[in-house]
Amino acid sequence: MTALAGRISLLARWVGIFVVLNTVLQISAFAEDDVPGSQDSPLFSRYPGSWIVTYRRNTVDYHLLPTGPMVKSNGQIQAESEVRSKGRLWRLTYQLPANVAPREAFESIKEQLGPHDPEILFQCQSRACGDSSYWSSDVFNDPVLYGMDREQDYLLARFAAEDGDIYVAAYSVLRANRRAYLHLDIVQTGRNGSAEGPLKLQVPVEFSSDDQLVTPFLPDHWIDPVLQGQWKSVWLVSRIKGAEDPADLLERARNRGEQVKRLLRDQGVEDVEIEVWPLGPFSNATDDGVALWAFPKDEK
Repeated sequence: MTALAGRISLLARWVGIFVVLNTVLQISAFAEDDVPGSQDSPLFSRYPGSWIVTYRRNTVDYHLLPTGPMVKSNGQIQAESEVRSKGRLWRLTYQLPANVAPREAFESIKEQLGPHDPEILFQCQSRACGDSSYWSSDVFNDPVLYGMDREQDYLLARFAAEDGDIYVAAYSVLRANRRAYLHLDIVQTGRNGSAEGPLKLQVPVEFSSDDQLVTPFLPDHWIDPVLQGQWKSVWLVSRIKGAEDPADLLERARNRGEQVKRLLRDQGVEDVEIEVWPLGPFSNATDDGVALWAFPKDEK
């Protein structure tokens, strides 16, 4: 019995050592080093066990933030609408620990945004976000973010800070090799930073079956950037699909655009030229609607 007890004790010690070593190896596999010189944003705590693989901090004069899904236009994929911000950019990409779903880290960012009372300008999930290759190459310029379309999430939020607005773009994705990433673009603007443009927005309006505008007013959070900007001109691009004669569709599109123009005037967009551009059926967009393009005084 004594010899047996000794062997059991020795075996138990070896098992204990194996468990400790295995735990250390797992932790070391997750606790990778951040890229040199990087640090977390003070606004957010990183997801446990993640590490920074891409880092950038600088001042930007032209930083596009998508406010709509990806659509194909003139043979190219681009955001249906976007806003240009100007200010201090904090750009981070985190690699997440193995077996962590990217959406879990994404939701942690949403929770941390809560106390700031943010305005969610746009949010999408899975294939509704469009082509992941666009997000990785054209929006965030980070190839590690090229993943599976069905495993992506994006949101753009804005909230007020003491010396200006802060925009937060969060994007998470899972690659085909099962590596998961979370990306953050944080832009802190000055007082006029959110009004630099050019501004591209889908106008949130609806029309009746006989093309009468049924939207009584535009929400404050949507129209504020239009009111606050130093714009040279505003275009209303009106599109409408159908089986009718193209000339009739163009006239319907013009009528809708003119109604939206009057709505903008009624809500205070006065000291700027507003042009209606009826595309009718001659648009690559798949849905009917009216888009607003605003150009600052030093552009166009």
